[in-house]
Amino acid sequence: FGTAYYLREDIKVNGDEGRILVSKMKENPPKEFAGQKIKEVDLTDGVKLIFDDDSWILFRASGTEPVLRIYVETPEKDKTRQFLETAKELIK
Repeated sequence: FGTAYYLREDIKVNGDEGRILVSKMKENPPKEFAGQKIKEVDLTDGVKLIFDDDSWILFRASGTEPVLRIYVETPEKDKTRQFLETAKELIK
């Protein structure tokens, strides 16, 4: 295993928006993200999209506050930032 770059961002949402978004993604997970094909979707703790190079992004609603948490891990620093920015655009 090589170097992994990790980012997390907490985005304030109104009321149940975070849970609603995660619920909709669980019902209809995307087939690709940021132009990359998704290899696997893990619904254990939110919606985790896993890619061929083992990069992943997790969308998770906080259970205690109106916050949507986005976690990203990839082997490339620029890709990690790109995934996070794409995720933020997706939920606007």
